[in-house]
Amino acid sequence: PLVEKIAITTFVLTILNQRPTVSMLTDVWGVDAFERDSVQNNAGLANFIDISRFDVRVRSTAAAEYLLNHFWKADEVVSVLLEIAHAADRLYRVSIKYESLFKALMKFSSVQHALPEKGKRDAVVTYYESLKLIDRCKRYPLFWLQYAIGALVVGDLTRASKYFDTSYSLAQTKG
Repeated sequence: PLVEKIAITTFVLTILNQRPTVSMLTDVWGVDAFERDSVQNNAGLANFIDISRFDVRVRSTAAAEYLLNHFWKADEVVSVLLEIAHAADRLYRVSIKYESLFKALMKFSSVQHALPEKGKRDAVVTYYESLKLIDRCKRYPLFWLQYAIGALVVGDLTRASKYFDTSYSLAQTKG
């Protein structure tokens, strides 16, 4: 449901140190996202997130991380992360905040805090396998480095080695 996607998005943005705004959430989920009663009048959402006309604030970053880790399945969080990444990729030429957001979404050190422990290994691979389909990731050494680090952390050494090599090779050709 839309309410859960907005909650996950808000919690993820907060964990990534990206200030969530109503405009940012509507850029990801559509203009009508906040016009639906299910979002505006959701008591459960109001316990954790304050939504005003322009601003969205999480009451507790620790609670956001806990909820992402225990309330949703890893594939649900990955799905939302990918929606955010695609929106940031579409809009990075429009605003510097989307360029910053896109880079934050590539960094494994940031993303790992948003992913639930249960199912993290598969979530990391699914997330980065989907991200690598975004055109600018294909030739961006930092992306491959972050994917390699993620693979290393979750114990996928073959994949890690391959993508460290890819990152190094791309960096050399740009160098």
